[in-house]
Amino acid sequence: MGRTLQPYSNLVDNIYERFKKFRKALRKEDQRSFDTLMNAARSQLQVGVMAAQPNPFDSMSMSMLIELHKELLQLQRRLDALEKRQSEKRSGPEEITEIKKESASFRPAGDGNDEQLSRKERQNPHC
Repeated sequence: MGRTLQPYSNLVDNIYERFKKFRKALRKEDQRSFDTLMNAARSQLQVGVMAAQPNPFDSMSMSMLIELHKELLQLQRRLDALEKRQSEKRSGPEEITEIKKESASFRPAGDGNDEQLSRKERQNPHC
């Protein structure tokens, strides 16, 4: 008895061959993106083998999405770390002192303190 399914790695290569004209029509930067996606599918070959899908492009597409999502998460973590460092730099001792000065001079209006009343309110108290 022979195999009924082609090896998954061969199927991936066949799909890549089918898309060669498509790739060639892309701009250079898009060709690099296309190659990255195809490499992402190849990096997940073991998963595609286990899936044994009748249509290997489904497994390839999922593999590509998984790799892209991993990259997106990595970039998000880097962005979060950069934003955290940036906010820590901004809230240095000078800024903290400035915040304390601002909060010390703030008094909510309506506490019966005439200093907080505007000139108009002092001139016409029945407004």
